[in-house]
Amino acid sequence: SSAGGSASAASSPDTARAEMSKGEAVVCGVGITLNIDVDGEYVIKRIAENGPADVKSESGESLILAGDLLETIDGRTVRDASYADLAGWILGTAGSVVEISLRRKGVVSILNLIRAPLGNKECQAV
Repeated sequence: SSAGGSASAASSPDTARAEMSKGEAVVCGVGITLNIDVDGEYVIKRIAENGPADVKSESGESLILAGDLLETIDGRTVRDASYADLAGWILGTAGSVVEISLRRKGVVSILNLIRAPLGNKECQAV
């Protein structure tokens, strides 16, 4: 016989959404996934589609690309920092701003990104 009706109410998507909206902290980041290269530098591995880091110039070019080197987060040098440190510097409150600097082909650019909730499929991203 089936155990009809024994499923927990907490497993429903609506209940999960309701619990998240009760003010529990939702991790907010900018949607970048990082790797460390052979020189010990943090390299952008990928950018979450439509995430805060998926920013375009006026001409439609992506401002952050896979392969860019992460230099600083809010003025802190990331070289020799642990991944846990980086995550702590990037993650924060939704709507708050984090400043990152990136190097591409020797040129450094500074971007201010607005933290936003990252979806479940972006579990590797910060």
